[in-house]
Amino acid sequence: MNARNNKQLYYLDKDILRFWGFSRQPFETENTDEHIYLDTNLQMQLGVLQNNLFNSNNLQILKGEKGVGKTTICKYLKHQIDDQATVFYLKGSTSLQAGTVIKQMLKYYQDNIPVDLRSCIISLSRHLKNNISQQNKAIIFIDDCHFLPAKNLQYILQSMEALTEVLKDHLRLLLITEPSIELNLPDLDVEAVKNGKVYTALLRPFNLNQTKAYLDYRLMLADIAAPSPFTKKTLKNLYSQSSGIASQINQQAANYFNANPRQLWDYYLENLANNYKSITVISIIIITMTYIITSVIEIVRDDKDSNIVKTNTKYNIDRTSSQDKNLVIYEPEHFIKPPRPDKNTKAKSLNLPVDSADKKKKIQREKQTDNNKKPAVTTKSMKEIYNDEKYLLEQPDEYFTLQLATLDSIASIKQFIDVHNLQNEIYVYRILKKDDITFFVITKGLHKNKDIATKEALSLHEYFSINKPRIHKLQKVKQTITDFKQNN
Repeated sequence: MNARNNKQLYYLDKDILRFWGFSRQPFETENTDEHIYLDTNLQMQLGVLQNNLFNSNNLQILKGEKGVGKTTICKYLKHQIDDQATVFYLKGSTSLQAGTVIKQMLKYYQDNIPVDLRSCIISLSRHLKNNISQQNKAIIFIDDCHFLPAKNLQYILQSMEALTEVLKDHLRLLLITEPSIELNLPDLDVEAVKNGKVYTALLRPFNLNQTKAYLDYRLMLADIAAPSPFTKKTLKNLYSQSSGIASQINQQAANYFNANPRQLWDYYLENLANNYKSITVISIIIITMTYIITSVIEIVRDDKDSNIVKTNTKYNIDRTSSQDKNLVIYEPEHFIKPPRPDKNTKAKSLNLPVDSADKKKKIQREKQTDNNKKPAVTTKSMKEIYNDEKYLLEQPDEYFTLQLATLDSIASIKQFIDVHNLQNEIYVYRILKKDDITFFVITKGLHKNKDIATKEALSLHEYFSINKPRIHKLQKVKQTITDFKQNN
């Protein structure tokens, strides 16, 4: 099979390339630096090999199975050290001999190559000496050494040893080969082999995880426009068929793409659908969580508002003794006495008849308690306003009340009560203003002295964030109500 046909083994059809959005062939075997996949172990091996080429007199050998990537690694290594040494790369074959190696190396420096091998060696030595004065080493890579007959390999190694002596250990040799070369090494009449000065680096095939990483890397280089189509099952089959050898992985992967266009299309659609489902589910979760958090915040806020209770207090000053002149005692304005113990508790426990008079009193107390439980104020009807005015007129003149606002409609009253969460002791009466327009005055509370009214006004101003309520003596309020009734 010629090189062109061999190259076609790794190529994808144009339609496949277009469908997957590849910018180039993902599995081509061009030996460029960007195509090489280096994991941690391989990087470590290359580091040791590179260090030996510069600092060790041993014969360096890089071996591995066919297709494992020896040539790619070799050319990558050459590019890495080109600026530190003069590197010669030679391709091994059955016809490669020591003289051929010398002449090919000499071509690096001059175009006219002498016919006499001795003259070639002298010229090459002179060039290498001049070159070494500028750079540290001269390194020779001979690839595919397993194709060399044992005798040819021996002559080449002997020639390199002679050059090394001339160059004072500034010449290094790296053989790239398959493991079969080890069969010929012991029989070679070469000093390095006899003295055991041989370092061998072994390139191993990829394992399953490395195979997956290698494929992902190649697809990434080709700019794939969709997720990798290699499922776990497909990957295992591909690894089994390729045995982890890089060239076989490329070939099997290319075959998989070319032979299964329909399967790949179904996989692509399935993957796209799964991604869409994932996005939809995530969106629903985000919306739901936002709704829940908002609801919780509103519930907490409502509970906080409903749990705030303002209790009006009054104070008494006991001046019976000179020591307690400055003592201020705060007591609740509406002090609720603890309930008296039931006289009939013992009778109940003994299942005796309860006194009917006590029972009647208990029923009356319960009714009175129910009547005192006024519902929270939500708005004021005209009938309720009439009742408020009548109630205010019946109260003592020396009482005080707090004027909260003056409004022009019953709707405004409702809005004001809702906004400021007013609930108890709210009274509304009417007044006349300019042009005989009726306005409604909202007041709160009835207080026996001005000090209590002042304290209540301060608490309302702080809590409801409204203007400071005005304190009016009830005598003035009653006069206003009376004037309004007389004029209407």
